Amino acid sequence: MSKTKEKIEYICYSSLKSRGWTDKLISNLLPPPKLVRNPHYKSAPEMKLWDKKVVEEAEKQPEFSERKKKKEVNTQKRYEREQKKINEMASNIKVENPADNYQSARKIKRHFIIYVGGTNTGKTYNSLQALKKARTGVYLAPLRLLAMEVQDKFLSEDILCDMITGEEENLIPGAKIISSTVEMLDTEKSYEVAVIDECQMIADRDRGGSWTRAILGVTAETVYLCMSENALEICKKLISLCDGDTYEIHHCERKVPL
Repeated sequence: MSKTKEKIEYICYSSLKSRGWTDKLISNLLPPPKLVRNPHYKSAPEMKLWDKKVVEEAEKQPEFSERKKKKEVNTQKRYEREQKKINEMASNIKVENPADNYQSARKIKRHFIIYVGGTNTGKTYNSLQALKKARTGVYLAPLRLLAMEVQDKFLSEDILCDMITGEEENLIPGAKIISSTVEMLDTEKSYEVAVIDECQMIADRDRGGSWTRAILGVTAETVYLCMSENALEICKKLISLCDGDTYEIHHCERKVPL
């Protein structure tokens, strides 16, 4: 009897980045990737995939370990800078209520479900599970690549989903779900569920206003906010500006090593 061929599990480029890989490390420690054409988005470049077992073995090498330690130090410094910015923003919110600029959102009572935690703690995953079940919904990402990945994931599960960014659109006939970059949110359009990812980006000097606008202005009955701990207080303060809106907080812990 022939042995069953073992199924190979692959990791894409964006997942490598989230695990701490740099382009230099990928070039030095990993073999050339397998190139796969995206079946749902044919105009996109071929996806680069690496064997997960090969990646995990490479992560045991000293060159990767040293890079990981350095990244952890830099992440902590960035966290402290973001926290300082957020504290300054929270203290400078004026008496004039910016939430009043979004009358469509003010006409409904929204409920926020806030997922707080570090990388790979299930914040986005849990939120997307709710979005999959919604009659209508929107996912707001910080990056075009993430918006594309969510569309690909939904389409692979036979959930019709549009993708809209400032650079391009991939519209699917009959889709009731939108995956887009946060800047592309239409605050006049109503949804059953909205997911706003990486809300700690609210501290970003150039793009933070888009997260403020999304939290104050998205017209959705249920809004999921995914964030690191340092963004929690300012997001709570923004919700408090929206008369009648409520929230609950869930702290997520990592179940497996980063």
